[in-house]
Amino acid sequence: MSSDLDRLRIEREPPVPGQAGGSGPSLGRWLVLGLALLMVWLFRRPLLQQLDAWTLPRVSIAVAYIPDPAAQVQARGVVGNGYVVARTRAALSAEEPGVIVEMLVQEGSEVKRGDLLARLDDRERAALLRGAEAAVQEAHAGVAEAEARVKSAERMITVAEADLGVKAAGVQAVRAQTLLAAQNLKRVQELEKQGAETRARLDQVQAEETRARADEEAALASQRSAEVAVQAAHAQEEIARAVWMRAQAFVPVRAAERDRAQASLAKRFVRAPFDGIVVLKDAEVGEVVSPNSLGNSSRGAVVTMVDFDSLEVQVELSETRLSAVKIGAPATLLLDAFPTEPLAAKVDRIWPTANRQKATIEVRLEILDSDSRLRPDMGVRVVFGALAESATDSEPGVWLPAAVLVQRGAQEGALFLQQGRLVFRGLEVEERRGKSIRVRKGLKVGEQAVLNPVPDLEDGDRVLVQS
Repeated sequence: MSSDLDRLRIEREPPVPGQAGGSGPSLGRWLVLGLALLMVWLFRRPLLQQLDAWTLPRVSIAVAYIPDPAAQVQARGVVGNGYVVARTRAALSAEEPGVIVEMLVQEGSEVKRGDLLARLDDRERAALLRGAEAAVQEAHAGVAEAEARVKSAERMITVAEADLGVKAAGVQAVRAQTLLAAQNLKRVQELEKQGAETRARLDQVQAEETRARADEEAALASQRSAEVAVQAAHAQEEIARAVWMRAQAFVPVRAAERDRAQASLAKRFVRAPFDGIVVLKDAEVGEVVSPNSLGNSSRGAVVTMVDFDSLEVQVELSETRLSAVKIGAPATLLLDAFPTEPLAAKVDRIWPTANRQKATIEVRLEILDSDSRLRPDMGVRVVFGALAESATDSEPGVWLPAAVLVQRGAQEGALFLQQGRLVFRGLEVEERRGKSIRVRKGLKVGEQAVLNPVPDLEDGDRVLVQS
């Protein structure tokens, strides 16, 4: 019984280390410590940043830069912004609807006036032209045939007139014989009355005289037939000449039809109207183009080209500053693409109307300094009048605010931020302009220097950059 009671008694003394039942609390402490270390390791970066924020000095920095040359220009005149435009610009299209079968240019192609740019399907028009040319040849052949007939009719007239001459001569010969026969008959009749000739002789002479008269009638009939033949030949000649004239009249008609077919065929070709450069190709092979394009079913223009010799500058100037601009007055152009290279210009035209909504008036300037790098729609800053000062007059270099300068002994320099630490570097200041300095050597664009550094900042210190 006593042994059972002993087991039920509560032990009041702490357990001896190393004995059974004493390892539980020690293991828990190690777990808590390990968890705390893990949390510190996981959040070490924000903890260190917060620690730096509490302990490190805060500084402001300046970034080394090269100033925009266009922004540094100081002008003694009116300044405006505009664009490079082309006075001669054309969006070319075919005169008739059609399908493009050949495109001979692309963006940037230099072309001369009359050069072929694109060709539309021309098979039908080419066939019409061939038919018209054949008709012209046929008309010329008709003229040649009619002319041959006229010459043939003229030869027939010559033959008929020659035959008529022969027949007329024959009539004269027969008449002479008839006259001789009549005289012989009269003489024989008188001799027969006197008894000097016999009756038989008289009958013979009468028969000869009758035969002579018959021959004369036959000769006269043949002459009249020859005269009719001559008249017929002249009539044939007149008919042949009329046919010839009609054939000649058909030649210009057929030629006009050929010219019309040629003009119609020429409408299937898109040619350059002036010397220039193709700046935009608006259609491709296989697309339908039409001068009266509506919707998405067809294209309006085939290519757009510009005469680069006609480039000028367009500026929309406020009405309040127009009084300072005169036609012929000098101006300076600063292209956005090349701001360090000013170009000379002069005022060429002032638009006769104003823009009511913008309260501006358009001014056009002639570019006096030609430059092959000019392109349409380039942005440009225009200074009407002479430039007082330009960034192009300055020497090359990198700039910083003068507030970064510190003195370390006899050397002037600045504290630069490199990988979170300060590094002092001496600077050779070439120029001081206002609150800025220009460093010729030893400074790169983008480097960071401390602004208004406090005296206790030293080379190698860690700092915190404030925004």
